[in-house]
Amino acid sequence: MRRHLDPIPSPFALLAVLAALLASTATRAEPLQEAARAVPSAAKAAPENPPAVPLTPMDISELEKRVRQRCGVVGDMPEAHLPWYYHYVLGLELKRAGSDERALQCLKEAVSRKPEPKAGARIYGLWFLDYTPYSVLAELNDRLGHPECAADARLLADTLEHRKR
Repeated sequence: MRRHLDPIPSPFALLAVLAALLASTATRAEPLQEAARAVPSAAKAAPENPPAVPLTPMDISELEKRVRQRCGVVGDMPEAHLPWYYHYVLGLELKRAGSDERALQCLKEAVSRKPEPKAGARIYGLWFLDYTPYSVLAELNDRLGHPECAADARLLADTLEHRKR
């Protein structure tokens, strides 16, 4: 169950912004301010980091079930046999849901199973994904207040993930 919905600007609000931008001259310094005033307050973007709503055990179970299905993991496969991409995708979903501690554990498990990042890694079937676990680990460690771990993960990301592109 999704706990947080970002307000999406209506097409009319976006057209109002575009019209305000086109109507203003290029020499004026305030066209963006005028355009921002033209957007109704409900259509403005949400705060960058919305407050995390703790996931209930039922939410986590539903999320795990959805990721298992999406990753082609059938039945009640034992934890030891789950593929790396299951842990990576589950970690990304938990991070997006605001469960940073659990996301960190999932990403560590993914890295222990597949330490080499890869752009366009084959996940399941014809599903490809940029596997950049160290960047995500750096972000999670930063958010959880582990600056040394974040710095180490960032160094690995800069060394391994960018080399592959």
